[in-house]
Amino acid sequence: MAGVSQSAVSRTFKPGASVSPETRKKVLAAAEELGYRPSFIPSIMLSHRSRLVAVVIGGLYNPFYTSVLETFSKMLQAEGWRILLVHVESGHTFDDIVPMLAGYRVDAIVSALAVLSPEALEQLSQLRVPVISFNTRFSGEWVHSISCDSVGASRVMAEHFIERGARKFAYITGPVDSQANIDRQFGFCKRLEETGFEPPLILEGNYRYEAGYAAIKQLKDMMSSTKELPDAIYCA
Repeated sequence: MAGVSQSAVSRTFKPGASVSPETRKKVLAAAEELGYRPSFIPSIMLSHRSRLVAVVIGGLYNPFYTSVLETFSKMLQAEGWRILLVHVESGHTFDDIVPMLAGYRVDAIVSALAVLSPEALEQLSQLRVPVISFNTRFSGEWVHSISCDSVGASRVMAEHFIERGARKFAYITGPVDSQANIDRQFGFCKRLEETGFEPPLILEGNYRYEAGYAAIKQLKDMMSSTKELPDAIYCA
């Protein structure tokens, strides 16, 4: 119907393949008329490449991660890759989803989870696909990370509070096993210690709004008798 070769049709539906604009237009027009939609399963089986990137997120309640997901999606799709969104519910671990990722034959994984256990890292290495841990510091043969300097940034935060005249401090944590939280708490407390201040009051949180509200309420209840509220509160 399109008047082109079978190989030209195949290249038209293969991301990144070389095909002239005129040929592509003919093939797509014929496909539209026939109601044809290509299946990616045969090509995955033949090439052992899915061009699927799994983006694993555990905090969609956090506006930061929704913006991250939007950016990842736009950039990967522009390069001909497809997104497999995997949301890990609170209380579940990476171990729970490894079999699913293996079944989809993903070509890469981007993890935006705050916590990755040693067991999860071992499971990821066994998949033998590139893994990027976003915003959480890890390293391994197949697992690499992109993250900010949480220790240094938290030292700067302590200095900023001190320069603004604060003398009593509180710190609301993230999940206690989150590497980012561990680094932030360490940097903040260490800088206060170096400058001669007492350690901050530690209140447990988990990066959620509800936990922040509960921590502030707890702080208010604890201080109501002494009336010695902190001058500055650092939230992980």
